[in-house]
Amino acid sequence: MDTVCSMCTPDNALIQNAVNATSPAPTDRWSPEQATGPPDAEMCDSSIFAWMPKVYSCTKKNCQIDLFFQYPVIPERLTIWVIWNAALGIKKLRLYFEGGRSKTMKNLPAHCDMPFTTRLSVSRKITKLRIYTRDQYVAIDAVEVLSSRNNEICSGCRKLKYKIHREPPFPGKHIQISSDPHFTD
Repeated sequence: MDTVCSMCTPDNALIQNAVNATSPAPTDRWSPEQATGPPDAEMCDSSIFAWMPKVYSCTKKNCQIDLFFQYPVIPERLTIWVIWNAALGIKKLRLYFEGGRSKTMKNLPAHCDMPFTTRLSVSRKITKLRIYTRDQYVAIDAVEVLSSRNNEICSGCRKLKYKIHREPPFPGKHIQISSDPHFTD
């Protein structure tokens, strides 16, 4: 439960990165696994810490990557780190849901110096995400899904309480308790 709780926000939404990935043209250098986990590649660089299709030219199916998440959730927000050749780099994005349905989004604007983020308005749990790139030079570093609030996976998590110390001390007390991880004095 501790690992799951570390992925939960104060309003019990679950934040998770892709944990598994496959591609029709896997390679050692830019393998699909490089697009799993949190972002770790340098922005605006063709890093070996990102996935790129290893093909000479893109056909209908060879410039794509399938990404899977540990927990199926109703997604509220999707974030994709496209770190190389990002402008119009995402040709098509297909979300797959429990029950076999899917939703397609096309021609998504991305930038290498900031992640592509979009709000989603769906009522089914996402099971897989497929990204089709415009060409073989587009690099995907990471994908993150934020679930809707009050996700059942986070329901057993207790909110952390933080003890805040400062010099000089707070007026009338030495410690202040907060459940908010952000503090502005």
